[in-house]
Amino acid sequence: MKPFSFIHAADLHIGSPFKGISVESAEVAEQLQKSTFSAFDALIKACIDHQVNFLLVAGDVYDGADRSLSAQLHFRDGLKQLADAGIRSFVVHGNHDPLDGRVSTIEWPQEVHNFGKAAETVTVEVDGESVASVSGISFPKKNVEINLAKKLKPGPDHLFQIGLLHCNVGNDTGHDPYAPCELGELQSSGFNYWALGHVHTRTKLSENPWVVYPGNSQGRSIREQGARGCYLVRVDRQCTAEMEFVPLDVVRWHQTSVSILDIESLDALDRRLVEVAEALPEAGRDVVCRISIEGRGPLYKELRNEGAEAELLQRIRQNLESSDPLIWVQRIELNCLPQVDLQQRAEQGDLLAEVLTLANETAESPAGLQRIEADALDDLWKNPRAKKGLAPLDDADIRKILDQAKLLCLDLLEEEE
Repeated sequence: MKPFSFIHAADLHIGSPFKGISVESAEVAEQLQKSTFSAFDALIKACIDHQVNFLLVAGDVYDGADRSLSAQLHFRDGLKQLADAGIRSFVVHGNHDPLDGRVSTIEWPQEVHNFGKAAETVTVEVDGESVASVSGISFPKKNVEINLAKKLKPGPDHLFQIGLLHCNVGNDTGHDPYAPCELGELQSSGFNYWALGHVHTRTKLSENPWVVYPGNSQGRSIREQGARGCYLVRVDRQCTAEMEFVPLDVVRWHQTSVSILDIESLDALDRRLVEVAEALPEAGRDVVCRISIEGRGPLYKELRNEGAEAELLQRIRQNLESSDPLIWVQRIELNCLPQVDLQQRAEQGDLLAEVLTLANETAESPAGLQRIEADALDDLWKNPRAKKGLAPLDDADIRKILDQAKLLCLDLLEEEE
């Protein structure tokens, strides 16, 4: 069999609106929205530069079922570039861009195969010789709860078998359980390579056979930090596949920190924040980041003053407003501590010690955390407006609230003494 190569991409989300940032800065949000288009352009360039034989796109091409015309045309134009270069494209649709969503009348190049709601298998040739079969199926609607993997069957035995699917493998991916399936059934299905989409973190679930999520092509929130891109897959004459990650993102998300341990003035902290932020860009990529101020130091009390966090954020944005590439600080989080050791302070036998001890015991007990949520927060969750606007709290969120409460008690009770 002739050797061949392909690129596996997924979750392009072309046209993602970055709603959270648009409230703070329409200009930055517009620049970020362009990033999903630019990441797709980088995908097309990678296919041509590496001279692959075909491209696989495993769902969520667009950000929503009401896909914009500009996103659809941009996607079509990119695949036409590939077609002009002799590169085929195979596309399935997922929960964000199901087949029942808005679809404009667009003429696709002959070299593009958009899989429909019924399972299909297509043969791929290289120089007139059949080398691979691609089996795929698209989401007919957003909420697909059945196992679509069972509908896909391998092609002829002598070919390299590829399953192209948007799905959720297992129960612990952190994503909505659309088109659920289990790893074991994919491994025993007869396919050589499962090209999956839906999970935004690149993951190799299996190597024999390959069961792979390439992740999304462009990070869209602080939950999607680090390099984002696609996989370049080379298959030799013995049907052995080798994989290489190719970054595509043009904006990279970061979470970083600054310690106040050795910082004695606010202007010194101001300079340190800028230094840390300016060190984040990689290979000319734009950056969106959050900075956590941590550690123990003399600045703790000043930073606890009302409005300090917001003022630091405004200041660093002003300092970085002309940065090239873009550096946008989305949030500054105050996680620093007083110079006093809270654990030792809890052993002193006074009222503050009792408060700190109670908070520590509550944080370490599942029953204590449940009691906080039921007793202290029950009225809040009963308010329809609050319930609609606030995300549910997990144990980590409640522990963080308790940590903030301990610091507040320290400030107030120490002052009284």
